[in-house]
Amino acid sequence: METATKLLLYDPDHKLGKTLGACLPKASYKIRGCTAPQALYGALREFAPHLILLACKPIEEGAMLPLLALVRSQKYIHFALVVVLEHENERAEVHAYNLGADAVLFAPLREQPLNLRLQAIIKLKAKEQPQQKNVKVGGLLIDTQSQSAWLHGLAIQLAKREFDILYQLSQVPGKIYERAELLELGAQTNKAGALRAVDVHICMLRSKLPVKSIVTLRGKGYYLNKTKLEFMPREIGLAVSVSVGLV
Repeated sequence: METATKLLLYDPDHKLGKTLGACLPKASYKIRGCTAPQALYGALREFAPHLILLACKPIEEGAMLPLLALVRSQKYIHFALVVVLEHENERAEVHAYNLGADAVLFAPLREQPLNLRLQAIIKLKAKEQPQQKNVKVGGLLIDTQSQSAWLHGLAIQLAKREFDILYQLSQVPGKIYERAELLELGAQTNKAGALRAVDVHICMLRSKLPVKSIVTLRGKGYYLNKTKLEFMPREIGLAVSVSVGLV
């Protein structure tokens, strides 16, 4: 039995929802809609779509940058990204592709060509999907599908944003990441507050990892210290023994 395609629709003007409902076979698609950037981010994590449709107006090219940056920041969720423009506009089309769109469609959308085109886009994107689902750094194992992490076989309880940051740091251990790289600012209304939030999340991560696993370089950012993750620290082993004894 084939699994229904999970389609996430960003439709701030409520124009595409009815069109998609009429054009796409209901048995083949599971559609979830949202109208605000904050809701889009939450849906990305909870819904884990195969395909995202972003409805944009050509006159709002500037709004595409934070929106597409927000979507593309979810590196461990593999999906096809399609921008839908309300009418043909070559400049806006080029802009969308430059910002990371896999395809650009123009309204009005027609039934049969739409379904076939979306399926073709999904199949093409699936060929790019990396086979490796886990990231391993020393004794740290990160599962990008379940969004879980283990340290020497012991599960680490992580909040969503903590997982995001740990995943980013683990991509290139030793590489310095600026705070702005570790937190998507596109959906934030207070940039200074968002940057301070990174420090809070880093502090929480440090409390769950061996000492000096995450190193601060003042004025530059943070990096993951692989050598501190190679062996089970004594304090973590003791903590696990105590917690098991209390169960």
